[in-house]
Amino acid sequence: MSTLDKILITPEVVRTSRVWFDNQIQAAAKLRLTPNKVLLDKSFHLTGTLTPGKLYFFFYDAKLKETLPYWDQFPLVFPLSRENGAFRGLNMHYLEYKPRMALLQELLKVNGNKGFSERKKIQISWGLCQSMAKLAPAQACIKMYLNDHLASPFCEVAPEYWHTAMMLPVQRFVGASKEHVWADSKIKSRRK
Repeated sequence: MSTLDKILITPEVVRTSRVWFDNQIQAAAKLRLTPNKVLLDKSFHLTGTLTPGKLYFFFYDAKLKETLPYWDQFPLVFPLSRENGAFRGLNMHYLEYKPRMALLQELLKVNGNKGFSERKKIQISWGLCQSMAKLAPAQACIKMYLNDHLASPFCEVAPEYWHTAMMLPVQRFVGASKEHVWADSKIKSRRK
């Protein structure tokens, strides 16, 4: 039996884990990261090509920004499918940090990813997100992006940095606060 197997999950362990997680979010916020700093970071790879199942940051200028209640200028997206002049993706910024990390963990479990490599990617679909109760939060994250409204190259996040990318406070919602967007996403996830 490994040391990890011997650890008992007690209320104290859960509380300590939550405190640690909250501290990590606060530490990331203090870095004053901006989308531009992320795109300039040498640990990310800029590309003009999008591959479904990989994770990307990019700048976006929504076509219907005048009528949308809110939208994200700097999405963090797992592309799901390509369509004529557009792509559908799972924008993780639409979830608060804890549910975002929980969803990533569920996506990794579904795909049986035990470790990371450069070739590792998540094979997900809208149908999968609808059919699995554990993936219900993903439903609030499905967004369509038009190719002619992209405002930057794609910044590919290597799989070993996916957890870190989820924690970066770089979402840029226009039209509503992140708290409002996250509250709406909770409601949408419960309805499904």
